[in-house]
Amino acid sequence: MNFKNPPAHGFVLMSRRPNAPYVDEMSPDESELLYEGHDASRSAAIANPKLVDQPMFAKTGKLTQNGEFASWVKLCKKGNEPKAILRVYEKLRDGI
Repeated sequence: MNFKNPPAHGFVLMSRRPNAPYVDEMSPDESELLYEGHDASRSAAIANPKLVDQPMFAKTGKLTQNGEFASWVKLCKKGNEPKAILRVYEKLRDGI
């Protein structure tokens, strides 16, 4: 995800192909995108990033893309932020 605060447009790269690294999908009525987001980085301390929460902050203390999005969602739910526009691009097959 590359989240940008409104009025800028962010984008999401997703794949629903077999063996895709993330479990991204559309709701049955296709009104919602269920997007897994970025995993934590694999390291000696994190052998399997899928088993830990996605980080809100980078090691520098700056919000990650997940953190920026989560912060905006909280403000938006309170009615303090305009809705964001995210463009979704789906990987169709290798190279495309």
